[in-house]
Amino acid sequence: MTRDKSPSERRSGPIAWRALAVLTGLAAALILGELALRLQEFAWQRGTDPITPRSQLAGGVEIRRWGDASSARFRILIVGDSFTWGPGVHRDETYPAGVAAQLSRRFDSVEVMAVSRRGWNSIEESLYLQRNWEALAPDLFVLGYCLNDSERVPMSRTLKSRPELLPWAPEGALETWLEQRSALYSRTRRALDTLRLRPLLRQYYRGLYEKDNDRRVWRRSLARIRRLAKARSIPSVIVIFPIFDFRRTSGYAYREIHALVSGTASDVGFEVLDLLPAYDGIDGRRLALVPFTDPHPSAEAHAIAARQVAEYIENRELLTRAEAGR
Repeated sequence: MTRDKSPSERRSGPIAWRALAVLTGLAAALILGELALRLQEFAWQRGTDPITPRSQLAGGVEIRRWGDASSARFRILIVGDSFTWGPGVHRDETYPAGVAAQLSRRFDSVEVMAVSRRGWNSIEESLYLQRNWEALAPDLFVLGYCLNDSERVPMSRTLKSRPELLPWAPEGALETWLEQRSALYSRTRRALDTLRLRPLLRQYYRGLYEKDNDRRVWRRSLARIRRLAKARSIPSVIVIFPIFDFRRTSGYAYREIHALVSGTASDVGFEVLDLLPAYDGIDGRRLALVPFTDPHPSAEAHAIAARQVAEYIENRELLTRAEAGR
């Protein structure tokens, strides 16, 4: 004779199956999320090919050229930090490459030379240009500006005294293993760290422009750069990049810094192109290299910047003015 199951026993069967279904669904979601992130990271990393031909100078300064220097009628010199160098995107996806491609459709003999170094600030750029201006010999000068370029010391030195500004790095064998083996763990952990880091970086960026003496030193650096171009009647443009840590530009945290940089650069004689309006209405997750983790410009953000710079050069007839100033 078969014993009837008690109510608790009758319930335990469906509960066990439901629990198994939930665990199976969760495992499947984790696996799919891991695969999706790995595919995305593969796409992001395709621009870091070490065999890409580049001209590397001492001190980490890198020169890239687009166009035929031997036949070029105009040379456009673009100088900047990592936003100009383009970590995470192919060299031909950076905005200097895009400027060269777009201008070559209208002008037969334009060479674009990009001189960049990751971590450069305005002081270091001015010193480099003073030493190398004659050899670079531009007809038109473009300065790519990131909001931390007003630093008085390199960021590497700042981080030694303010380690809280450093992003998360794995500690211990287990964290290191998870970070190396799981894109899902790594991305989630870095996204959480961004929540911690973002307010600290906002405070840091604003602090760079608060002290009168710091602003004077930075202003003198911009003025030195501008004098090099002015002495030879070379048009010069400063291109101001936003920090790509926003979801929507309506919540962008650094508008007052853009206004300060624009006003100061204009005062010392630069023409000013602020790129922030060009990104209005675009989801910041498409513009950052790695959303909420690495706020360098993505390939899409570089393409927008290239279009804006090329159109500015054309609309302002800067090459015509450069030729007239020879």
